[in-house]
Amino acid sequence: MRHTRGGAAFGYLGKPQTFTVQGVDAEFGSEWVYGFAYGDVNAHGYVQNGWFCL
Repeated sequence: MRHTRGGAAFGYLGKPQTFTVQGVDAEFGSEWVYGFAYGDVNAHGYVQNGWFCL
């Protein structure tokens, strides 16, 4: 979890935490997903697309 696209990580997501996607950005040569992380992080931020699992 990052405050800005490509910025320093401030939190990590794992089970049983959830992430609600609110937008997808295709800058910096890769896609970044913006949303809200529920659980330990409880904040808005960016994660790289492709790090999601079911």
